[in-house]
Amino acid sequence: MQIGNLNVHFIGDPHLGRKFETGVPLHRRGEREASVQAQFIHELRTPCDVNICVGDIFDKFVVAPEVVLFVVEAYREAMRERPNTAFVILRGNHDASRDTDKASSFDLLYELLDGLGMITVVKDTIFVYDSQPVGAKIAFLPWMPFETAAQMASKLSGQFDCVVGHWDMSDYGGDAHNVIPLPQLQGKTKLVVSGHDHNGKDYDVDGMKIHYTGSMQPYSHGEDRAGQLYVSLTLDELRAVPAGGLRNMNVRVLLKPGESLDFEIDCLALTQKRVAADLQEEEGIEIQLDTFDMQAILRRALERNGVSDTTAQRTMDMYMERRNAD
Repeated sequence: MQIGNLNVHFIGDPHLGRKFETGVPLHRRGEREASVQAQFIHELRTPCDVNICVGDIFDKFVVAPEVVLFVVEAYREAMRERPNTAFVILRGNHDASRDTDKASSFDLLYELLDGLGMITVVKDTIFVYDSQPVGAKIAFLPWMPFETAAQMASKLSGQFDCVVGHWDMSDYGGDAHNVIPLPQLQGKTKLVVSGHDHNGKDYDVDGMKIHYTGSMQPYSHGEDRAGQLYVSLTLDELRAVPAGGLRNMNVRVLLKPGESLDFEIDCLALTQKRVAADLQEEEGIEIQLDTFDMQAILRRALERNGVSDTTAQRTMDMYMERRNAD
């Protein structure tokens, strides 16, 4: 993406350290994890003036030490190969905790990388990359556990060619903590870029262009609209696929009433889903994960039962800790 006179490359949420095991045969375990790491290295080596990871570089609050070391070495190698590129890593919601006594893998990454050459790890303060008058002025707002997105954006003063954050597209279930702060950004920039939502999207609001990068790779069927890595096929459609055509795909088989999968499929991962005869209506209960927000449900339950603000906040903090650690 061209921002001012700068060629800027964005890396959508990588979620390094994620385990892919559901439906994956034992002899192919680890292949998807390796492909995610390989793509991450490729993204770091993309020619550009500024390389930006828009948050959730790690999949969990704490990942295995070897994953952190992989990221450190990947950035060091990228900086050696591209000494004139500025690298920025933005903190996302998977990277921070409301328990100030605990440290995350992102905290460790900050200690190992921040300020090492031309790299900045944006952890708990706003960072402004300013290469004007020949380049561009870009503000970075990290996800904060104790400040809302609106409060963070209100701290910005002046004009920016772009503002980068890690925000929700809208208020899901009444929790506005991380909603993209468009009112607070109005008049400060005409371009807003965000991570967090794994489905990329572009739209315009009051003269501002909003660009959601999407995740680095699709990580579920709902995130892969183009069928890049995830496909859902009926038995008839499966039989029509040439041999080896699904070898590196995550396949979900749609089984109508009375059907069963009675032949082998050479694929990376295989799951089955029961559907109605017309393929339009699911049998049983369907959970729409894109609108299911356990955090908002828990918050409303605490409010309805008259739980004190102090106890409610402690409960929410404990839930967030467990969610990010699992």
